[in-house]
Amino acid sequence: MASALKYVFSLTGLGLLASSSCVGGNEGAERAVYTDVDASAAGGAAGGGMASSTGGTGNTGVGGTGNVGTGGVDTGGTGNVGTGGVGASSAGGAGGTTATGGSAGTAGSAAASAGGASTGGSAGGAGVAGASGGSTDSGAPKDGGANDGSVGIEAGGEGGLQCPPNTGDCDNDETNGCETGLTTLVDCGGCRVGCDLTNASEVCTNGVCSLAMCNSGFMSCDNDESTGCETNTATDPMNCGGCNQSCTNDNGAALCTGGICTPMCLALFGDCDSNPNNGCETSLATLSNCGTCGTPCDIAGSGETCATGVCTPTTCGPGFENCQTGNPDCETNTLTDVNNCGGCGIQCVNPNGTTSCNQGSCAPVCTGNGANCDGNLVNGCEALLNTNTHCGTCGVPCAPPNATGDCSTGTCQLGSCNPGASTCDGNSQNGCEVNHSTFDNACGTPEDFGARCGDLNCDPICLTSALAVLGTATGTGSHWVKARVNECSLCPSDVEALITLVSPPGVDYDLHVYSACGTTPLISSGGGIGVTEFITLTSTEVSGANNDFEFYVEIRYFEGESCSPWTLTIDGSDCT
Repeated sequence: MASALKYVFSLTGLGLLASSSCVGGNEGAERAVYTDVDASAAGGAAGGGMASSTGGTGNTGVGGTGNVGTGGVDTGGTGNVGTGGVGASSAGGAGGTTATGGSAGTAGSAAASAGGASTGGSAGGAGVAGASGGSTDSGAPKDGGANDGSVGIEAGGEGGLQCPPNTGDCDNDETNGCETGLTTLVDCGGCRVGCDLTNASEVCTNGVCSLAMCNSGFMSCDNDESTGCETNTATDPMNCGGCNQSCTNDNGAALCTGGICTPMCLALFGDCDSNPNNGCETSLATLSNCGTCGTPCDIAGSGETCATGVCTPTTCGPGFENCQTGNPDCETNTLTDVNNCGGCGIQCVNPNGTTSCNQGSCAPVCTGNGANCDGNLVNGCEALLNTNTHCGTCGVPCAPPNATGDCSTGTCQLGSCNPGASTCDGNSQNGCEVNHSTFDNACGTPEDFGARCGDLNCDPICLTSALAVLGTATGTGSHWVKARVNECSLCPSDVEALITLVSPPGVDYDLHVYSACGTTPLISSGGGIGVTEFITLTSTEVSGANNDFEFYVEIRYFEGESCSPWTLTIDGSDCT
């Protein structure tokens, strides 16, 4: 398919072409109740009842008949009338019939005034006082009513009773006597005197607290039972496992663990006699005890030292060295050992052959395509001579121009051409010698086709002209051409040039036309692979002006590969 473009310009327009650029308390309440109780007691002997805290009717009780009791009170106050109950007194004569007690007298200091005489009953025998006074908080003697109504006193607290040995009145209640034995661990020799010794079991015998047995791991080393078993013989290094059994260690720390001395040794010291009591007695930097107890330092055929706790040779025979960690011998023959050839850690290897150690030097033998290209005997035949780096010979690459090489056989062959390149001469050594994208000249040095007339009408009578070849070129790469068309006729006529590019099958070359080298193209044509392209340049007639023009043609590679060339033809006019 042909591609044709036409560019028409005036001479003036051509000349202007240029390059482009880019709470309340409880104490008061309790006191009030206590006052009322004592006040009611003044009439209680007769009535046998106790007044309520608010002065209400007394409760029924058992009272003496006909007698008025004198009750003691704390603060006094008028007593309430009590209604006597039927019955006999608790300790006196027979009770009379129901008697109504008289009103209680006003309370005095220590005793209330007597109540009125009872009525309604015959006189009875003297009765025991109705209610006794309450004991004080501090254990003072309690008030008790006498059988004749007088105030009586009884002993209270521990001081009030004479108790047998090893007993006591520990609850301050005389009614139950000396209720507490003083030979227990809670009350030992006195009320609430505990028997509790440190880290021990105790016993209270005849009121005396004494040590029975120490707890496991403890002993009494100060011979004072009052301090109990004060010493922890499981952890005390001065009393380890028993009193005054001390742990010593001149070369470290001495601990006591579970009652056994445990020495903590300094570096290069050990407990070699298995006696923990004398600590770390042995140096571990000697030839007989080197690093550990009982380990000798003796290297065959060599002097040795254990100054650092490690047995180390001081001298080795020729060709021998100490290469094994933890082995103090001069065990390695560096003249023949491929893993230590000529010195510890120098290992002979060969990835492409065999190797050995000969008098302290590695001796590789190459096989197949292997080669020692770096000159290092230790790493052997490290290279292969069938690679693109070393092809047949060390250091000779396989890299054909504009191509990828192939040296799999040991000889450099052409693998594949780079994009935009072709091999056209059959010579693999020069690779893909045709590089379609490379210019064989440049904008500044184009192929010059020269000049020719371009008039469309010619003299003498302005006849139409015919095409005439200005120049022809062929090639397989990008290319530059320069040409000129002149106005040769005196006839009014446009001046024209025809540019034709024939691309071979398989390749796409494009046309770009410039008015001057390095400027922006006037016109371009890109027709595709194998397409023939045409560009026509026309300078329109300007009366009295010279229509001559010069132009540059660029043939630029776009894509594809082929060994066939392109052909460029530029035609002008046959006016002469």
